[in-house]
Amino acid sequence: MPCRHVCFVPLFENDKALFVRLYRDYLKQLSQYNAELTDTTISEIAEFTTRCLNKELPYSIDLIYNAGDEKPIGFIISSENVFRSSSFFSYFIDEFYIIPEYQSKGFGRAAVEKYICNINQGPIGLYIYCKNGRAISFWTRTFSDLGYPLDSRPADDEEFVPGEALLLSTLIK
Repeated sequence: MPCRHVCFVPLFENDKALFVRLYRDYLKQLSQYNAELTDTTISEIAEFTTRCLNKELPYSIDLIYNAGDEKPIGFIISSENVFRSSSFFSYFIDEFYIIPEYQSKGFGRAAVEKYICNINQGPIGLYIYCKNGRAISFWTRTFSDLGYPLDSRPADDEEFVPGEALLLSTLIK
């Protein structure tokens, strides 16, 4: 697979509506793994997200671009120094999305690699739906190929129904 060059651009005021559209598409994709994500709840979440974007947020949102393109191909939402499922993480990938036409073409891996290059050492984690085998495979393969084998355990966060999600984690050195 050819090397892909991606860049991250922080979310600016003029990109908020675009981000919300991407986020809505992302939630629609996740709805196949979470029955609570109906069209109605997705709309409610999108409206809530729009309101929240006008406040100072405890996480960062970056749009992901294929280098040289003007249209974003996805986004990453991440947090620093957080507790999730009774564990401390220096970095946590809260949400990660690459639009379908750019999936399975190396852009997701390139974005993860760029993200790792931009952070310091420490534990990193993310949640993933147990039924999302494609994403589990992506994250496991990507981190392993980069030299960071993942640990996996059931997510014990109240955000999820027991057995619905996994917590994947590794240590970035």
